[in-house]
Amino acid sequence: MKQLLTGFLQIHWLQKTLMLTGMLLLALSLTKPAFILEGREAAGIGTAPWVLFFLGWAGLFTGNFMVTLVWMANPVCILSVLYSCLGKKGKALIFSLLSLILALGFIFVNSIMAGESGIVPAGIVALRAGYYLWLASFGAVILGATIPYLKDKNYFAS
Repeated sequence: MKQLLTGFLQIHWLQKTLMLTGMLLLALSLTKPAFILEGREAAGIGTAPWVLFFLGWAGLFTGNFMVTLVWMANPVCILSVLYSCLGKKGKALIFSLLSLILALGFIFVNSIMAGESGIVPAGIVALRAGYYLWLASFGAVILGATIPYLKDKNYFAS
């Protein structure tokens, strides 16, 4: 933990700002509906954004592998931030790009399991602010992960 904090304090101020912005956007995305299901808002029981964030991995057990794959964008993004703090710029950039690619996969998801039982398929009819904030969080982390490369090329001073 001390190594992470020390590493975070040593990275470029712009990289810190972008990484923190990404994490704040991620947190903000959990307060907004990410999509609308057929006939109802996504903020209902079982589809609230924070529920999706913490239980998205469970899609693996409902047979919805694509949803679980998309959900993996969350831990992959967090790994990117951790690698940035540890000074592992290559891994940070790769994981940040992978997180955005995984998150973009949600565009191809047509339905999710909904309802109190979690086994009733419900069609996704529209994407909402929570999804776009979620994507923006990955974009900010990607920009943050590129800062060490720009710094190495002397595009700006420390």
